[in-house]
Amino acid sequence: MAEAEKPKIAEMVVNIVTKSEPISRFFRWNPKTSRWELLGDKRAKERVNQMLRQNSLATTTEVVAAEENTAKADASQETVPV
Repeated sequence: MAEAEKPKIAEMVVNIVTKSEPISRFFRWNPKTSRWELLGDKRAKERVNQMLRQNSLATTTEVVAAEENTAKADASQETVPV
């Protein structure tokens, strides 16, 4: 997913959630008041965009690790001419 697409996707997610039936909203837990607080659309978009960035970073890290493991496995299976 391209970096420029993420804010648009975040906005679409927030719009889908907030316009769904039954009505859904984004909340955050406030540990000081021990209550859930409603997030506005702007903050909800920021949080969804952050999640998209974190998931992209995690996915990228997993792909790199998998490629490194594959390279190590391939290297250990190489035959040495005698």
